[in-house]
Amino acid sequence: MNQQLDNFATAIKLHQEFYGLFDENSQQWVIVDATNNNDGDALPLWSTKELASSQLTGEWKGFVVQAISIEDWLEFWMDDLQDNAIVIGINWGINDNLSEVSLTDFTNIVMQAEDIN
Repeated sequence: MNQQLDNFATAIKLHQEFYGLFDENSQQWVIVDATNNNDGDALPLWSTKELASSQLTGEWKGFVVQAISIEDWLEFWMDDLQDNAIVIGINWGINDNLSEVSLTDFTNIVMQAEDIN
């Protein structure tokens, strides 16, 4: 696993959540064109609220940072996104990085971070 993925996994294990950007008016999450797949989409997610908040500029200025718990991801999100062949953007925009992982790889990271106690 690369360093960015390791950092993401460590942070979500500690807090049991991660963050996306949500438009309260349209009730939609930020979904963008994937950088590594011309026909696909990406859901950018951040390991901390602060990292996600730093992206609230430009076209994302009107969005809000919304937490997604590990439990909710595994119970609801994973199946919904699987039908859409989406990839996950990990801490996008941090150090100009646009790292993407498959939904399966991301979910494996989330499952390993889950605190089942």
